[in-house]
Amino acid sequence: DLHREFQRCRDNNDLRLDLSSNDITSIPSSIRDLTQLTELFLYKNKLTQLPSELGNLVSLRKLGLSENALCSLPDSLASLTQLETLDLRHNKLTEIPSVIYRITSLETLWLRYNRITSIGEEIGNLSKLKMIDLRENKIHSLPASIGKIHSLVVCLLSYNHLSKIPD
Repeated sequence: DLHREFQRCRDNNDLRLDLSSNDITSIPSSIRDLTQLTELFLYKNKLTQLPSELGNLVSLRKLGLSENALCSLPDSLASLTQLETLDLRHNKLTEIPSVIYRITSLETLWLRYNRITSIGEEIGNLSKLKMIDLRENKIHSLPASIGKIHSLVVCLLSYNHLSKIPD
């Protein structure tokens, strides 16, 4: 039971919670109490959406959500001002959720194997981004603003529908 797991995590003051491979379909709002967490892993579940209360986990540095069925993210994630790594591989995103462009602390962003068709100019807001994985999507073009991310070292784009890249 997730409520018991959350209670145990809070009582032990755990910094890391891994609930991967559990067939979880929804996250209870009581997750809001786990404000001490720095790492949360929810890989290989059956999540179609996330509760807005996830935005209360203001200490999070790593959030692993790959292999779910997410189509969107709650705007409350903009509160995760410490978040450095966000893993959204193997989901059902058709666009980069706008809230991602507001998480300016991001250094590593995994978006491989979704259904993303375009990247917003706002990608340039992610001034600390070092690595972005956009492989195996349906991206047709890149915004010029991606060139403004001077920290960017790795940008993986294979298996897309790119016809040109900005100068």
